Amino acid sequence: MNRIVAIGCVFLFPLLLAGGACFASTDLISNALTQSNSFLKQAGLVQRKYSGIARKMVTTKVSVDPEKLMSNKAQKLKEKAENAAEKASKVQDRIETAKERKEELTAKYNELNAKAMELKGKADKAIAKGAEIRGQYQNFQKKVTGAIEDVKDAKAKAEGTIGDINATFRDNYTKVTADNTRRSYGGALYNNGAIGTIDSTFEDNYAWSLGAAHGSALFNDGSGTIEEIKGTFTGNHSATDSATVEAYGGAIYNSGKITNGITDASFKENRVVGNTARGGAVWTSNTIGV
Repeated sequence: MNRIVAIGCVFLFPLLLAGGACFASTDLISNALTQSNSFLKQAGLVQRKYSGIARKMVTTKVSVDPEKLMSNKAQKLKEKAENAAEKASKVQDRIETAKERKEELTAKYNELNAKAMELKGKADKAIAKGAEIRGQYQNFQKKVTGAIEDVKDAKAKAEGTIGDINATFRDNYTKVTADNTRRSYGGALYNNGAIGTIDSTFEDNYAWSLGAAHGSALFNDGSGTIEEIKGTFTGNHSATDSATVEAYGGAIYNSGKITNGITDASFKENRVVGNTARGGAVWTSNTIGV
């Protein structure tokens, strides 16, 4: 305690001298006393702190060397600093590696993006070309459709629709001599289209073949249409020299359509000759008059 008081006096005395005299200034004395009291309090706190530490050391009977204690702390702090520096170095290495990887990936991305843009450009051109080809195809399709219609029109005109026929057909014939696989149809008239009314005279017409021979006066095919048949059929004949094929319809052979049938017609001396011979005047595979 005496030591603390002495310390206070040591601090107080120079302050009093600095003012010129111990009692020269009341303010200086007051300030000096205040500071002295503050120092005394701080000294007391320090004394109590170290007294507690001393008591603890005596109680635990531990001998502590302050210099050694500070050296150990410094060593630990050094080790921590070195560990931190090592970790920082590793982190820095990772950062550098990440930067390099980022640059590599960026370059790769730019390369792929450039290829993607190139492919997009090609795709756009392909789409445009496809649209162009599609337009050309549509135009071609229109032309083909038009051509088909033209062919149909031409076929219709070729096969045609004929109005009424009022005429005389005499000494007309169809004759096939090549082999027995060929056929002879319609010595006077062959129809694969549409005819109105036939009111005519058919005399001495014939269809002859080494193969089949049908309808020496009139052959109406499966797609043919005739409104009505009238007239006179005399001396017409269908004949084949083959022993294996047939001859049908000495005057008329019908596999198409005769809408109003055969009316007011006369058949005389018509004949069919062959290994298989049917319908000396008329042979039909379809209904007549329906």
